[in-house]
Amino acid sequence: MPNVPPQETGQEPYDFERELHELVCWNAPRVFAVVATYDVGGPGEDACVVAWGLARQGRADVFAVDSARAFRLASPERAVRYFQPEEDRCGVRLVWLDEDGGDASVLTAA
Repeated sequence: MPNVPPQETGQEPYDFERELHELVCWNAPRVFAVVATYDVGGPGEDACVVAWGLARQGRADVFAVDSARAFRLASPERAVRYFQPEEDRCGVRLVWLDEDGGDASVLTAA
């Protein structure tokens, strides 16, 4: 069972509720999108989400947006192999959502 690093042992008493919250946060899956980019830097620059993924404990489940394709992969970064556009000046990126489920926060070019 995955654990969270223990609380600092200082003057404060042990807080089980805090430990539970940290355990859940430490082990929570992270959501990402697989984004295809087109004509990057050109006049027709564009992008679209081609898949959504859930990364957790050393693997990633990835689901294509426009089909029933689904993959269980060793890492999120491997998803880009399955969604590479064939046109020139095109690519694929992983875009991670922040922990609050709000705005996309980290782009990893692939």
